[in-house]
Amino acid sequence: GSVRSDHRFNELLHNSQRQFFEGLDHANYPFPRILSDLGLNLANPAENPFPVSYTYQNFFDALLTNAADMQGVETQFDVFQQSEDHYTLEIYDFRQSLQVNFKYKRSLFDDATIAKHLGYFQNLLASVVENPEQTVGAMALISVDEQARLIKDFNSTVTAYPNVCLHDLFTQQAEQTPAHPA
Repeated sequence: GSVRSDHRFNELLHNSQRQFFEGLDHANYPFPRILSDLGLNLANPAENPFPVSYTYQNFFDALLTNAADMQGVETQFDVFQQSEDHYTLEIYDFRQSLQVNFKYKRSLFDDATIAKHLGYFQNLLASVVENPEQTVGAMALISVDEQARLIKDFNSTVTAYPNVCLHDLFTQQAEQTPAHPA
């Protein structure tokens, strides 16, 4: 199913878990046959139709039953540069800690971009821990500082204009550059 901003996170997690288990019925379908059936060929890795991957080991079911259980969980963030895919997110759930790995092609992403993505992911995790019942649209992805910078600083486009009618501005410009087309 699709993800909508009005979905509650815990419902989204339950649906994802259900879809995952339903998908296990097809787990023995060979990947090369899927590609063949789709008319795709991976002889050239640059033509990979699925250049982004995600791995999650063990669904974090404690989050669904009691957010207080999450308070003792410590996240560990690491950045890795090697990957056959363009971008890979790996999450390993050790129940008392999470190991999060971002793998990426250095030819496509720089370290600063991935560090920013890690920050977004950390903000998202903090938002989920704070309230797993909230809707996906209400979750915080960017920090308060970055939100203020985007809304206030980047939107600060006030420009002083002379108190002159538009046709007078055309006349002034024509006088300053008479050889140019109007």
